[in-house]
Amino acid sequence: PDATCELTRLYVRPASQGQGIGSALLKHGLSKLPENILVKLGVKSGNERAMRFYEKHGFVFDKESWMPIGNIEFHLYWLIKRRGVSGWAE
Repeated sequence: PDATCELTRLYVRPASQGQGIGSALLKHGLSKLPENILVKLGVKSGNERAMRFYEKHGFVFDKESWMPIGNIEFHLYWLIKRRGVSGWAE
């Protein structure tokens, strides 16, 4: 890919989860990206629901890392998805 984009936040209120809102938001956002791009995002370890959500939408595990925020270090799993000239890799 020629470029990289990081998805930093996608939240849906708990009372509204499971209704397809997150999927619609993600699909809409991804549809606005150009060809030849790599999208990456970090999911905090232990957030299995988020992992399943992104994997369902074609993201795959890339690596893990520790991210310090203040005095706390968060363990993150990084997921990626590529868009080539022929569309999104599945």
